[in-house]
Amino acid sequence: MAIRTTDAAVKLLLGDNYDTDGAPSLAGLTSMASSVVDQVVACAAALTPAIVLTATVLERMEAALTAHYYGSSDQFYKSKKTEEAAAAFVVPRYDEMALALDSSGCLRGILDGGSTRVGGVWLGKRPSVQVDYVDRD
Repeated sequence: MAIRTTDAAVKLLLGDNYDTDGAPSLAGLTSMASSVVDQVVACAAALTPAIVLTATVLERMEAALTAHYYGSSDQFYKSKKTEEAAAAFVVPRYDEMALALDSSGCLRGILDGGSTRVGGVWLGKRPSVQVDYVDRD
């Protein structure tokens, strides 16, 4: 697992949403994002035909995922109100930025929790005890 992005790139992406006063470490979040991007690389390579994502795309995807995880752990203001003023803010969707960079579609499957299996079970009577349609009342 190689870290592709830098704290500076993530902070630049976060802009004013990064807490410069507390200056929390991004290392753990970047490591988590890197492991997800590694899964995207493996998934894209396993596709037929294989899709190769450039180093630039992977770095930006990792930065966007790190920003997404940062926003999940330190919620962004949606609105703020004081005694005399109020403001509403657009909450950035860094996960959507990362998804837009992924031309393989693998990231969506990973973020959605993998593939979903749907199944069914017959809850009716066994065929031997069913009543024919013409014999029903």
